[in-house]
Parts: sequence; C-alpha cells; structure tokens
Amino acid sequence: MTDAMVLSTDGLPPGETASAWHAWMSRLFAGLDTDVYGDRLFEGHVRVANAGDVVLTRLEAGRHRVMRSMQGLRAHESPYLKIVAPWEGVASVRQHNREASVRKGSWVIYDTAQEYEVTNPEWSEHLIVMLPRQAIVERGIRLEGLMGRNVGGSSGIARIALETMRSTYQELPGMAPHLARRAGELLVDMVHLSLQELAGQGTAGTQQLALQDRIRAHGGPPARPGPVGGVRGRRPQLQQAPSAQRLRGQPDQPGRLHTAQPPGAVHARAAAARPGAAHHHRGRHGLRLWQHRAFQPRFQDLYGSVALGFQGHAQAGRLTATKPLRGSLRWRQDRAMPA
Repeated sequence: MTDAMVLSTDGLPPGETASAWHAWMSRLFAGLDTDVYGDRLFEGHVRVANAGDVVLTRLEAGRHRVMRSMQGLRAHESPYLKIVAPWEGVASVRQHNREASVRKGSWVIYDTAQEYEVTNPEWSEHLIVMLPRQAIVERGIRLEGLMGRNVGGSSGIARIALETMRSTYQELPGMAPHLARRAGELLVDMVHLSLQELAGQGTAGTQQLALQDRIRAHGGPPARPGPVGGVRGRRPQLQQAPSAQRLRGQPDQPGRLHTAQPPGAVHARAAAARPGAAHHHRGRHGLRLWQHRAFQPRFQDLYGSVALGFQGHAQAGRLTATKPLRGSLRWRQDRAMPA
C-alpha cells in the first residue's frame, strides 16, 4: 500500500489557517507563493500520494491563487510538468502570456520551470498531477507552445488521460509500490500522447479515436475502422473518368488516355466490334473498365484477388457481381449479365 500525506486546516485556530496554508503550499510545491485574497479565515485540505516519480494531489480549498517567479524557483528542485484537473470549481492558468481556464471534464498543463500563476476564484476541488519534466522532454516533444493550454478531456486521447489520472489517484491506496510505479509510467505515456495530439502530431490511433468521439458527440454511431483506413463493410467507389478521356483499351497500349476523340466515339467503336459491348464498357458494374490491365492493380488493392478467368468470363457476358463480404468481392456465374 502506498503512503499518503494529509494536511488539513481542521482543528487549527481560525487566525492561523491562512498562514498554515501558505506554509504548506511553499513546502509541497517548491517555494510556491500563495495569496488568499486577504481572507483571515481559510479552509483547505490536501492529500498527496506518489505513483513512482509521479505526484498526485487532491486539493480542496477556498478561493486562493498561487504564483511562481523565477526568483522563487529553487536551484536544487527538479522541474515538473504540472496538471490541474478540476472536480469542482474553476482554475485559470497564466503562462507565456497565455491564459487557459478549465472546469470539470478538462485539464490544463504548465511548466514549473517557468513563471506561472494559477487562480482559483471559488471553492475548488482539484486533482493536481506532477510529472518529471525530463520524462516528457526526452521523448522528443517540444514544449514550446504547449504549456499553459487547455488540453481538453471530452474526446480523444486527452479524455483517456483524464480518466486514467483520476482512476490512478483513487486506486493508489490499495496498490503495491511496484504497481504504483508502473501506473505512474502509464500516466507519463498518456500525457505524452495528449501533447502530441495537441501539437498536431497525433498517431493514426489517437486521430481515429478523436474522430469517433466527434461522431458520437454529434449523435452518430461510432465509426468502425476498416483494414485500409475506410469503414468496414463499405465498398469503395471507383470514379469513372469523363467520356472525353476514356481509355483506348488497345492491348499494346494499356493505360493511355484518349483525349482527341469526341464523346461517344469509344462507345461507337465498341458497338461496332461486338453487339452490346458499349453497354459492357460503361455498364452498371463497370466490368470492362475494371478488366483493363491498367486498372487491375488498383482493383486488386480494393477488392482482393481477381479470378484468373476474369477476362474470359467478362467477354462471354456471364460474370455477375454479388454484394461484397468483409471487404472482398465475390463473383458468381450462375446467370448472364444483362446486355
């Protein structure tokens, strides 16, 4: 079981509560200055727990603000990235001439190695998470432009990170030390991915998760990812080129575009070669277009392997398409295709 430190103004003389809170903030957060807006009576409670190198604090307090100046940064203190995730109330963070406010359901991150100010204008219950700054920097992410920002928490990896932080804090009292350490490492991973997404460097998985959350937020069903990045069970559509740019189709010149002939010339030539060929050239299923050697590699990428007798069956007019099953195309020859 991990040990936790608990501090509370309960039981203190009323005139000593504000000064006690000031001393606790300075001790817990490396010389942090505190202002309680001149209130002589103050109520506050703090519970601090560790998950390896990650420090998680539940703070319940009346209105107050904290400030960090460069002069107040102790040379022997290791810098942290600090997260505020409210359960109740609002927190406003100012850093790098940028201000971000968060309420329940979102979180804000800032750098304790730089000047900052956090304002809590009303009664607040916050989860405060402190991660070693170096653990994020060594992963190659640039912190400039990401600090002092509202990361979110309603969608994407930021939502998973928020839920992970809260769940970790709630379960820490019953965790063995080695499990708590692993949980802290997981928090570092979640925050790193969230910052990547905030910087526009999200992985395919995080971007897909964010898309599903946006679809769900607008009342639609969650997207089901397909094997190639599409939606499973939906058949990709091939766009036919304009009639003035139909493929010539000569065996010795596959894939060349015909642009000089007027519209309909290709169909007239096909009709002269064989009755009903013009229909099959641009028919409902587009078989003659897919049959062409220039299109077969793309056709195979989209629908899987093509039967070896594809060309002969198509010319015989006995190849018909059925509905795709799990992204592949199935063919049957039990009836002739209409001319």
